[in-house]
Amino acid sequence: MWRQVKLEPHQGEPPMRTQSASCVLGSKVYVFGGLGSGASNQMWALDTVLHRWERLLPSGPRPPARSAASLAGDADGHCVYLFGGLGRVKRDYLKKRDGVPGATLRTQLHAQREMHSDVWRFDGTSKRWEEITFIHMSPPPRRGHTATFCSGLQLVAEPELSQDGGAEASRSSMVLTVAL
Repeated sequence: MWRQVKLEPHQGEPPMRTQSASCVLGSKVYVFGGLGSGASNQMWALDTVLHRWERLLPSGPRPPARSAASLAGDADGHCVYLFGGLGRVKRDYLKKRDGVPGATLRTQLHAQREMHSDVWRFDGTSKRWEEITFIHMSPPPRRGHTATFCSGLQLVAEPELSQDGGAEASRSSMVLTVAL
């Protein structure tokens, strides 16, 4: 049965956005990125025990802003993993948009956003991001996918479009496993 929970004021709440990535880790719901007035790389945590939001401001490197990424928590309850997504519109493209009708412009802008294939780990204890690099193979860039952490493997299902270079895109329904 659903019930509304009254949240305690603390550090505000995440701004309105769409296509953000989220997952549950322990008693917290983590939310990363999404689209509002542009792509974001903000990280928020909802404490389900204290019923309040906290904006996380980690020191050190952070993932670039993105939307349509996936976020999966590990089995130990300490880290979340961020994969893929769409970044910001490429700067040089913004100069070319004069005189393009709205619907066409939205389609073209969507195609001109950078697609990511990177993997980042956020440690919920130290509140720090770390980019994970792969020696032999990395999955192709993707957006609108899902990810689930399962006994040391992150499973990534791709029901959306993946980009093979340029503006070309193809449908894909692959399942990838990444040993972490």
